[in-house]
Amino acid sequence: MRESYEQPWVDGLTIDQVFRKTAVDHADQLAIVFHDTGWQRTWAELDDEVERAARGLLALGIGTGDHVAVWATNVPQWVILQFATARIGAVLVAVNPACRAHELAYALRRSDAKALFFVNRFKSSDYIDLLLQACPEIETARNVSIHCVEFPKLERIVLLRGELPAWASHWDEMLQHGEAIESGRISALANSLTARDPINIQYTSGTTGLPKAAMLSHRNLLMNAFYVGQRQKLTSGDRICIPVPFYHCFGCVLANLCAAVYGSAMLIPSEFFNARQTLETIDRYRASALYGVPTMFIAELQEHEL
Repeated sequence: MRESYEQPWVDGLTIDQVFRKTAVDHADQLAIVFHDTGWQRTWAELDDEVERAARGLLALGIGTGDHVAVWATNVPQWVILQFATARIGAVLVAVNPACRAHELAYALRRSDAKALFFVNRFKSSDYIDLLLQACPEIETARNVSIHCVEFPKLERIVLLRGELPAWASHWDEMLQHGEAIESGRISALANSLTARDPINIQYTSGTTGLPKAAMLSHRNLLMNAFYVGQRQKLTSGDRICIPVPFYHCFGCVLANLCAAVYGSAMLIPSEFFNARQTLETIDRYRASALYGVPTMFIAELQEHEL
């Protein structure tokens, strides 16, 4: 006998329409928490953060159809940008935080990114140094308007944390400039989008060659998130522990977007995988679902046995 499936209520909607509905229906419920820093928001509060970031993007000159690259670990701004870009119709380009200079250059060049958001460090990697290797001419830039021969579409670079170089803007500065943007502009852009508009670029692993850019639409992503959540029988009472990286579809679609579809809470143990912090997150916030790959589960079991 074939198993019956619920009709996807997300079909025909944009990511922002789904997110806003969840933010209204579950306004006071926990939406997200980062265990390592204590940063947390309800759905209504997260919606406010997304709105501020969407205004900031417009203030930077980012609009519908523009490509926005995010080169960062699992930090709050990643999630905020994921939904803020979707709100105004900008295409989110997910860049692997483990990228070296030549890999970053490849992603920026192939994606036609207009803006790059990045953190200062990832483990032993100095992101500013790697970025200067990929685009040496920005080191002599006199302002935050970027001109790179290798990346002719790249105009703005935004630092999410750390000491600010002269050629970059800061996340907080972007939010401040965004306060001058009227909310009506955001609403008009959001209402102009359709479910079949492209909204995300994911790079393949490049195991047998150079990574390929997969262009994904609102519908593409939402239907995936809906059916994954349905198979798990997720509800707004669930809490998903997410130690997997946001840059991969496992993190940003099967976790973050799935939570937005069902109103489940997102529990992020740390910026990058840490078995002990994952176990602490499960225990402290009473996670009902745990994401991961076999190596992660093995590490968690070994940590539990210590």
